[in-house]
Amino acid sequence: MGTLSKIYVKNDNIDNIINEFKTFYSIKRIEFLDTPKWWLYAPKETIIISSEYENWIEIEVQFNYSLYIYDEFLRRLSEKYLTIILLVYYQSTTGEGRVAIFQRGRMNLSIVQNYVREENVDKNILTDNFGLPISLKNKFQIPNLYDECYVFDYDFINYFLEKEGVFSLSKEKKYHYIHIEKIGRASC
Repeated sequence: MGTLSKIYVKNDNIDNIINEFKTFYSIKRIEFLDTPKWWLYAPKETIIISSEYENWIEIEVQFNYSLYIYDEFLRRLSEKYLTIILLVYYQSTTGEGRVAIFQRGRMNLSIVQNYVREENVDKNILTDNFGLPISLKNKFQIPNLYDECYVFDYDFINYFLEKEGVFSLSKEKKYHYIHIEKIGRASC
């Protein structure tokens, strides 16, 4: 049981991504480490950035308040760098999950499965299906909006990432794991 919460940016300049975080959020410190330590800055949020995959920057984040908390940042980032960004979240204990695609300043896809307790019954329902293509809906038998939904699992997430070409391992890494302590949203 665990939580997967990652963002993949199709970009091979990790310094640009770090600078965007510094611009958009209040950052206390940045450290370069050999292993990922998600708990490093607890109770503040630790963001881990790495470049393990060829042409993709991986960002590990925490969705403490909302599955949509990074949407505006990702939309702007995709527009500025004319790129594609993938967001994946899956909480295996509750079955909650989200996949989203941001491309060139637009959100093109957002699928969300939320855990709810209704009349003393625990279940998951589909709460967002923006941009859901028929092919994906049919392949995974994704129900209609607000119907019970049990689509999200690691196989679904991996299919989504593989389809977009994320899993090509990088032949050389400039950095190992960059840890950023986020203390809040920067004033714009």
